[in-house]
Amino acid sequence: MFNFASTIADRINFMNTEELEARKQYLEERKRFACKIYIMLVAYLFAVISIVICCAIKCLPFELPEAVLVTLLSTASINVTGLFWVVVKYLFSAKIK
Repeated sequence: MFNFASTIADRINFMNTEELEARKQYLEERKRFACKIYIMLVAYLFAVISIVICCAIKCLPFELPEAVLVTLLSTASINVTGLFWVVVKYLFSAKIK
């Protein structure tokens, strides 16, 4: 005889297992992307700081005007802050989809 309650319980169990696997995968993706974004931001800031230091000690074959350096630092700060905000908002939202 067909056991309807058992079939529903099996489906619910299967759905819960699938949901759990999806959440685990989502958490792994969060960790992976957080690490990559961190490495990218560190490299970007290192490049900007290197350019500023090289301009300060005059080891570049050219000289950047002060306005260019101010613009470089301003845009770097805005880019890092904006990228960080977008990543945190997307990857670490309270609701898991």
